[in-house]
Amino acid sequence: MQNLKGGTMQYFILIWQTINHLFPLIIQTVQVIETAFPSGGQGKAKLELVRGALESAYKAESDVQLKFEQLWPTLEKVVAGIVNVFNLSGAFKKDAPK
Repeated sequence: MQNLKGGTMQYFILIWQTINHLFPLIIQTVQVIETAFPSGGQGKAKLELVRGALESAYKAESDVQLKFEQLWPTLEKVVAGIVNVFNLSGAFKKDAPK
């Protein structure tokens, strides 16, 4: 694992490549969780499920260059963007919170 500092171009490229590599998995994870728990008002709990799933898979991989903790702030924003697009497109149908 490299000791890269935030703010460097090398760090940016590594984050970008990692996000691009994980993007299909992130979309799939968000869709599975939303299908399993369609109720509205559960965003924080759903985000924790997404984080837990991604973190478990990521930490199981030994050939990583960043710690998950370094990656999570960016991943969290990506997840929020994905959820927003799905919500705006009507792909996620919201049930009333139970």
